[in-house]
Amino acid sequence: MPCPSCRCNSGSIVFLLVEVVAILFTGATSKDTTNPFTSLDCPSPPPSASPSPPSSAINSTFQSNVLALLDDLPSAAGPTGFASLSRGEGADRAFVRGMCRGDSTPDDCATYLRSAVLDINGHCNSNRRAAIWYDKCFLSYADTNASTAYENSYHAELYNVNNVTDKVGFERTYYALMSRLRARAANDTARMFAAGEAVYDPGADNGTMYGLVQCMRDRTAAECDRCLNDSVQQLPSCCWGHQGGVVLGYNYYVRVEIYTYYDLTVDAQPPSPGPSASSSKPSIGEGQGEPASILQLTALVH
Repeated sequence: MPCPSCRCNSGSIVFLLVEVVAILFTGATSKDTTNPFTSLDCPSPPPSASPSPPSSAINSTFQSNVLALLDDLPSAAGPTGFASLSRGEGADRAFVRGMCRGDSTPDDCATYLRSAVLDINGHCNSNRRAAIWYDKCFLSYADTNASTAYENSYHAELYNVNNVTDKVGFERTYYALMSRLRARAANDTARMFAAGEAVYDPGADNGTMYGLVQCMRDRTAAECDRCLNDSVQQLPSCCWGHQGGVVLGYNYYVRVEIYTYYDLTVDAQPPSPGPSASSSKPSIGEGQGEPASILQLTALVH
């Protein structure tokens, strides 16, 4: 569905990614240029079904449990790339989740999450739930282990401001590639991760797109499939014709670019040719170091 520029609906915010880093995240302790900061969500007041406790309680037992879990998270998640931890009882019980991108090594994963812990502590330490996204990892904490309506509706899109020449061919190939990756990720219960490539314009210098999808591993296969089905449609509806983009959520990660940005060995299958012009759209709907200034961010919470 064509949309020359990203929509700015009620409740959405559009701004340059460089401004996110320079303004909203000034003073962040993470300096790892191989895993740049992407987005931060510190909802306030906390979207909880139960009444929010006073700030003094947030900073006492509950917060102590959060800090202890965050301290344990990097070593717990590093070996497999994912961990979900809890600590405490009753209203003081805290839950922490951490996930690294599926092509991260155990050592790198632990390093990424250690930086994320420092950053989220410095920006959301008075909240009962928060989340932070990086290029290669995600971390969140909350006072419940269940997905809330807020988390299920939250999504943020980053997109490349440059356009492709063949917008129709790009979108057609995007849906075909993402449909394949979505099925692989949902059926891979051990990792819930898939990456791959497809040619959308054989005559272009950058005529190959590279896609990646991932779900939090504490979701069911059906939940993963539903999350990816919804998120894959966000980029075409928001940012039709752009060269690539990312969709961030509490339970998933979706990305497509016309340059390589992940370890290509994670997808040993040969590139998929772009679908023919007669193909119908499926129902679901970096070179390295691409400068951050060409990306824009749309954050939308219904």
